[in-house]
Amino acid sequence: MSFSFQTAVREQLKARVAIDGPSGSGKTWTSLTCATALAGPNGRIAVIDTERGSARLYADFFKFDVLELPMDHRMFNPEVYVEALHAAEEAGYNVIVIDSLSHAWEGEGGALSLVDQAVAASRSGNSYVAWRKVTPLHNKLVDAMLQSPAHIVCTMRSKMEYEQREEGGKKQVVKVGMAPIQRAGMEYEFTMVADIDVDHRLIVSKSRMKELADRQMVKPDVKFFKELADWLNGGAPATERPSQKAPIGMSMAAAETKSYDMSFADLLTAAQKKYNVTEEQVRAALRAAKFTTYTPDMATAAMTAIGMAFQKPVEEEVPDFAK
Repeated sequence: MSFSFQTAVREQLKARVAIDGPSGSGKTWTSLTCATALAGPNGRIAVIDTERGSARLYADFFKFDVLELPMDHRMFNPEVYVEALHAAEEAGYNVIVIDSLSHAWEGEGGALSLVDQAVAASRSGNSYVAWRKVTPLHNKLVDAMLQSPAHIVCTMRSKMEYEQREEGGKKQVVKVGMAPIQRAGMEYEFTMVADIDVDHRLIVSKSRMKELADRQMVKPDVKFFKELADWLNGGAPATERPSQKAPIGMSMAAAETKSYDMSFADLLTAAQKKYNVTEEQVRAALRAAKFTTYTPDMATAAMTAIGMAFQKPVEEEVPDFAK
């Protein structure tokens, strides 16, 4: 593979905005305000609503279409979010609001619920094994948001975060602020993250637009978010790049080929190299995924199954005193 460096040029981007806050802080209103600025005069806004129809309460103030979840027995499974995102993209919406992303994490059918179900169904009661299966589902949702051709605005519920500190030889639990109800480190995925409190004061805690970094405003209006919209649109036209995302368990080299056909011997070698597993473990993972036979054109699905069985999960950072 040859590597080629190019002069860096800022290009037009699609927004990835997260707005987190407690109940009553104004997350839904603020997300619609942001979406209106991003959409401009002619853009269309879609809202994926998990908050029992709360977005409809603002239909007199904002123009948008809404899809209310849950849609079926899967409830707030991350896969349902992905399907809803793709439906909005196919319908040609310019901005997609997810209100709220927290349900995909802690709601019924969300990631934590799926882990609990997997642990309860297992003989070992090992949550590590459960996370190996659930983490790829949540990663799929994150990838869908990052790769969307639309602007994405997400709301996240927040809760008080605590920390254990030692003062005067005594350990004390102290409040350290609000934290979004979501997977640890989720804020890294967004262009801008804003925290909003019960007094409706919005504080930009992260921004890739330096002019908005640390900005504060009570009840931010469309003009506030238009600065972000203008900055996103102000770069050079975006160039199309080949996807850098490989299927779960596949190497980038394999992903760059036109097809994912490979012999079982090659599949076994790739799995052993990536996951340090034995042939017996690979065959067991495939049997568990209901593979009764294997042909070269099944390589992508097979590596996905192996990846879900052996991929290292994202560990939750839980302080000792909270366990």
